[in-house]
Amino acid sequence: VKDADKKELRAIASPPEETHVYNVSDFSFMFDIMEKLTRSVCERISELN
Repeated sequence: VKDADKKELRAIASPPEETHVYNVSDFSFMFDIMEKLTRSVCERISELN
């Protein structure tokens, strides 16, 4: 969310941070990335199975 410490977000994210860190200006923009995030989570779960 806006004003979040991007360095801290990258530090706590699991690799690869390029696809696991999302930063939006406010929560209303979460809907814009929800589909991409959901797809990413589902693909990762499929890889683990």
